[in-house]
Parts: sequence; structure tokens; C-alpha cells
Amino acid sequence: MIRPALNRRGTLAFLMLAALGLAPVYATPYAGETVAVPHALPLGQHLPDDAIAAASVAATGCRRVSLNGYPTPPCLYAYTADQSLYMWFNPGQTSEHRLAITSWYGENRLGPLRLFADRAAQLSLTTTGVRGTGVQQRLWLVFDANAGQCRPLLLETLSAHQWVMADADYELHVLPHLHPGRIPRIEIGYQLHRVPVDGKRRSVINRWRDTLVWTPSQQRFALASRHGHPYLPATAEIDATRARIGPLSCDDFGVNGKAWEATPIMGVLDGLLP
Repeated sequence: MIRPALNRRGTLAFLMLAALGLAPVYATPYAGETVAVPHALPLGQHLPDDAIAAASVAATGCRRVSLNGYPTPPCLYAYTADQSLYMWFNPGQTSEHRLAITSWYGENRLGPLRLFADRAAQLSLTTTGVRGTGVQQRLWLVFDANAGQCRPLLLETLSAHQWVMADADYELHVLPHLHPGRIPRIEIGYQLHRVPVDGKRRSVINRWRDTLVWTPSQQRFALASRHGHPYLPATAEIDATRARIGPLSCDDFGVNGKAWEATPIMGVLDGLLP
């Protein structure tokens, strides 16, 4: 979903390594992905250029999904193309509408996620954040995707990997635990691992747990408590992202959208860089 450059100091490191012609780090599955998106929808690829043929393919391949904001479950066809994830709701019908979210690498997992006891499901998406030589991240976005008002509810990191030259690999392992209800809670456990380049034993250098609670007045998940020994540069970026997501719309996550500049979630391990 995200541009292929890093924030701040990470940008310079990425460009220097790219100039050397080194291969990028490729995405691997993470345990948190199946929690964030327990029921993944099948994703298509490019549609035909012809509008009528495209609508026919989308209408044939779409899936009925019960979603918040729709009186009847819409038929959703999701596909990747042109560095975006496209969602086509009710293709070929008078009620059709489309949504695009930037997805530079096309590595997406999308599906319904019901967090609220008195609402139908939202859409939950896991996708690649920053990625390059020695750096890789997975992000988690939850959003209401109704035609009248599409807005994000949650943007978190699900994992992050940062290689620091002549030092170590650093891996941030993240595992969410969902507590649906009228006022839902999400507990997120974090472990920052250091894997020395000299082959010595890996170690957990930071471990903490955040509890998020839905805040109706702000229409977002807010931090209720934090326990353990957090990595402070990472929590600064995580907290800033949570505080800034409220005013954003789904359009801000599209191509050239301001969400990726407004939220610093992609810089969670920038503090490790010299």
C-alpha cells in the first residue's frame, strides 16, 4: 500500500542500498495477519480495458459481504492493478461505487472483520508498508467502506524488520488480540528482537502491550493502557498515527493521498538507524 521509500533517515538508507543493485526483502506471512483478517476474500488481478467486459468480469466474480453502512450486503470485487488495491462494490448496478487504496507491492489480505456487537463488519486490510533492502513492514488498516462515508478506524503496524549495517537485524513482532463488543477493545503485544550479525544468540530487547478502546466521541481507537518496556521511538510513531487518523478519509489512502505523509507509522524502527 505504501510508497517504496522510507521515512526520514530510512529514505536515505534505502536509496543508498538500491544504488548498489541489492535485492529487496520479500514479504513473508506473519501470525497477526490471520487475526487481523480472519476471513480473506479472493483477490483478482487486472480487469479488461473494455468497460463493459470489465463490469461483466467484476459482476461474475464479486462476493456478497455483510458490511456496516449497507442495508443489504453489497457484492464486492477486489483486485490489484496499477500499484493499488481496487474495491468495486455492486459492479454494473446503479448503486455501484469504487474505492482505491495504494498498494505498491500488491501483497494484500482483505476481508470483513466484525468488531462492534451492534454493527455489521468493517473491512480489514493487511498490506506491505515500507520495503527494500534490509527493511520490511506489514500494516493493518480497518475502515468503514460504505458509499456515503468511507473512513479509517485503525492503522497499525503488524510487523517491522530493520537491518542495521555491521550491527544486527531488528525484528518487531506484533500480535493483536480482538475483544469485540458494543465498545470493542484490541490488545496488541509487541516484541522487539535483536539478531546480531556475528551469529550470536538473538534476544528480546523490548516487550510491551497496548490496550486500545473504541472512543465514540473521537471515532477512533485510543490507547487506554500500556504495560511493559516499550521501545520509545516506535511508540512515538505509533501514538502519533493513532492521534491523527480520526480526520482522514479513505480517499486519503489512495494514490498521492495525504495519509502516508500525515501518519508516521512507517517510521517505527527509524530510531535504530545511525
